[in-house]
Parts: sequence; structure tokens; C-alpha cells
Amino acid sequence: MSNENIYNTNVVIDDSKFGLKEELFDRERNELCTLFIMRRIQKALAANGLQVDFYDLEFFDGYFIFYRGSSKVAQFKIKQAPGWLFGIWWDDNISEDYNNGELFAQYEENIDKFKPSRSAFCVSCIGPTKQIPNAEETDYTDMVKFIIKEPYLAFYRDYNGVDYNRKYITRKEAKKVYIKWRNEAAQEKKNKDKLNHKVYSLLRRHIKDFKLKDNGEDCYPRYTVYLPNTKGTIKRGYVADLLPPKVAKKYEQLNERGMNDLEISRWYYVIALDEYENLTDTKL
Repeated sequence: MSNENIYNTNVVIDDSKFGLKEELFDRERNELCTLFIMRRIQKALAANGLQVDFYDLEFFDGYFIFYRGSSKVAQFKIKQAPGWLFGIWWDDNISEDYNNGELFAQYEENIDKFKPSRSAFCVSCIGPTKQIPNAEETDYTDMVKFIIKEPYLAFYRDYNGVDYNRKYITRKEAKKVYIKWRNEAAQEKKNKDKLNHKVYSLLRRHIKDFKLKDNGEDCYPRYTVYLPNTKGTIKRGYVADLLPPKVAKKYEQLNERGMNDLEISRWYYVIALDEYENLTDTKL
């Protein structure tokens, strides 16, 4: 599946791109339609005195293992909406004159599955192929404006997965929910860091030579143990087997206690020496 990082930094949208060619290849057409929606958001909100700066625009051909079509999936961020990820999915049924799609957004730290059907913020959008349709952009520009102007209410809606009744949920109440969530998230991270350090220190004291690879925050387990191949054998094994019996018991107790917090893999991997030497070691 293609995964093209078209822009890494700020996205500057050139209006000359909207020359509306008679025929466009699928990829070019879908990317043009995405840029068109982004430009309409930019212009509509600028008319209301609200600046919108896009960055980290990426195009994909599908979602996980599901192929949708050339550049039919896009995602990007907005500088004025920190913490939010925006996406556009174009439908399979394409008119000769326009694309039907959905623009959606989720708070990144709450994301389970980043797709329209799992988003509390999701609206229809239309992009041109041959001619600009006389489409109404109010819904999706209002959605982006709301997320920028009402960060706590927007978070509340995303966090609960449903809309809310403003009679009962005020900005003040929504802010309380956000602060409570943020404090709990900070405590959870503190617990994870503490447990990871305990296990890492234990391994470092009792395993002569190993490296810890950081696979990234979005991966589980986040950290993997690697050993150099000194005996001509490439294999994997259970970390506890590398430890003295009493230490292994303590190691197992830490694993059981921190089942949901520990981010270090229980398995180790023996790899070739040259690969091991080039591996970046993470210290906790």
C-alpha cells in the first residue's frame, strides 16, 4: 500500500492548482480535491478573521490493509487546532464532475481508529474534477471553526463520542473534563515511566550486553530487547530465561503488577552483529 508523505512541514496551497483540467489521473484528481477543500476552509475562515495554517499533509491509498484508491485517504494538521488530526476520505463512486467525500477530525490522544465512522466530528464535502460544483461549504468550515474556537467543548464531544446539550455542558464544565483527563493521562505516563525504569534497571544489572529499541509511542510493546549474535544463532527467547531464578521471579512480579503499564517486551531477539552495532540503544 502506498504511503506518500507529500508535505512534512507547512502546507502552502497554490491557487493555480485549481486550473480544472479536462482529464486528471486518479491520484492527481484526488489530491487536487483534497487541496480544494483545504483552500475553501482557509478562505472561508479568513473572511471571518480566522487564520488557518495547514501542515503535515499526507496522502494514502487506503486504511490499514483496506485499499480505497490512489490518494483517496488524506490526513493533515492545523496549527491553530493543536492536538487534533484531520482527515478526508473520498468515496468510491466518483461523478464525472466532482468527488463526494467526508471531512473528519479526532483528538490525537483519543484516537482508536482514525476513520469517519469513528469520529464525533464528521461532515460531507465535495471536491471538483472538471468544474467547481456550486456546493455549500458551511458545514465543514463551521466544524473546523468550532474546533479552533471552542477547544474544550470540541474535546468534550470527541472524548465522549457524542454531541452534548449546551444547557448542561458549559465551557467551564468541558474544561473541567479536559483538565481531569489531562491529569489522569499525566499520572498514567508517570506510572509507566517508573515501571519501565524499574524493569530496565533490573535487566541492565543482570544481562551483560543488550540494547533496547524504541519502536515509538504508537507501538506495543514500545521497547524491544536485542542481544548480539555471538554464537552463530539467530533466535528469540523469553527475557526471564536470561535472569537468575530469584531475579526472574521479581521480574515476573513486575510484569504482572504492571500488565497495562509496562512497555518493555517480554521477548528478546538475537540479531547479527553488524545489525546490532547499528542499532540505537535507548536508555530508560
